[in-house]
Amino acid sequence: MKDLIEYKNAQISALQRRVYDLEVKNLQLGTWVFELADEDTPKEYKEQVLLELQDYTIEFLTQSNNG
Repeated sequence: MKDLIEYKNAQISALQRRVYDLEVKNLQLGTWVFELADEDTPKEYKEQVLLELQDYTIEFLTQSNNG
């Protein structure tokens, strides 16, 4: 019984870490959207944000395909 409880606690911890990681990424994506939509944001910065977004998208798709 103790092993089952430890296993379930490990699952919960892993899910909590995943939720945290997704919340951080969600906040970053929201920030990027506002920065890209802002007319006062410099063009060079927008280009950098788009590169970061491209990297994020590739990372996300890779993680999604790997389970």
